[in-house]
Amino acid sequence: MNGSGGPRSMLRFEDLAPTVTASLMCMLLASCELGTTIPTQELNPSSLQAPFAIRPASPRASPRIRLLQRSIEAGEPAAATRFWKEIEQQGTPLIERIPDDRQHSLVTFLWRAADDTRNVAVVGEVINGAEPAKNRMFRVEGSDVWHLSFAIRDDARFTYAFSPNDSMLPLLDPARVSMDFREDPLNTRRFLGLSGKYSSYVELPDAPSQPWQAPAPDTARGRLARTSFQSALLGNERALWKYTPVAFDPKRRSYPLLVLLDGGAYTHSSTPAAAILDHLIATNQVPPTLAILVGNTQRARELPSSTFAAFLATELVPWAREKYGASQDPADIVIAGSSLGGLAASFTGFQHPDVFGNVLSMSGSYWWEWGHEEER
Repeated sequence: MNGSGGPRSMLRFEDLAPTVTASLMCMLLASCELGTTIPTQELNPSSLQAPFAIRPASPRASPRIRLLQRSIEAGEPAAATRFWKEIEQQGTPLIERIPDDRQHSLVTFLWRAADDTRNVAVVGEVINGAEPAKNRMFRVEGSDVWHLSFAIRDDARFTYAFSPNDSMLPLLDPARVSMDFREDPLNTRRFLGLSGKYSSYVELPDAPSQPWQAPAPDTARGRLARTSFQSALLGNERALWKYTPVAFDPKRRSYPLLVLLDGGAYTHSSTPAAAILDHLIATNQVPPTLAILVGNTQRARELPSSTFAAFLATELVPWAREKYGASQDPADIVIAGSSLGGLAASFTGFQHPDVFGNVLSMSGSYWWEWGHEEER
């Protein structure tokens, strides 16, 4: 992940072979194994507990929130104003150390409520964001401060957003209407997701570096260029971005090929596919590799369809072979995607294993199912 505030995403895969698929998995997947301790119903000191990813913490876990509550109870009229001034200077979320715990931090999300605020939920995959009711924030009585704390492992990096006045229905409930989630206005770190909207993100002290986000100045750079592709099967035209490595030779007929779905999401600084490939190639983790970043027209209808899979296998890959020298060997071809694109990548590989010998499904939407009138 990436944003305006520094390095971004974290992921841990061990003992991966240095192949195109494995290396791209390490570099492209924007998720993390997560983890201040302060468990809500445990009495054991956190120093005696095994490392964990993430746990809800008590509403009174944060020392700074307790201080605010005491100040308000003591009748200090400017306590909340003073609190927000301090938070604006240091940024959000509020991160505090946990006594006797060197592996976790206490992360407190903060929202400044308007007069009509009835509730606020924190949403995000890492913090059980599919069920906002489980992430309902608490209000400091007599103030406009809403807060929610978690104990999270110190090497975490993840996205989140806020949903004020939420219906509290699960995100997958058909009765749910609004998905109007808000960035954290006091957090300068932002990540641009597949939807084209920004989320805020947390980066804890031990989050590993991501050298591929900002390659060394002397790293040789490949070329990312936008073009378009007319599909006879789909009857439409879409944007494509083609990545060619340094010293690209169109006469060479054996370049490994990465086909990356939701291509537009990988052309910006949040998940820069070109910079990632530059880094992998320069550090000899993968050979010089072609990449085709596939744009969308009707994402929700196209991606999980057999016609779209056939377009990729029988139109796009042959075009890449003829025009750019992509390999004829399925073992050199990777189909990749995130979320619904991850599901589509798996489906395409299942339908066309004679073309795609590798599938990289990043947080694939395997909960998804066909509607009653759709092909299965």
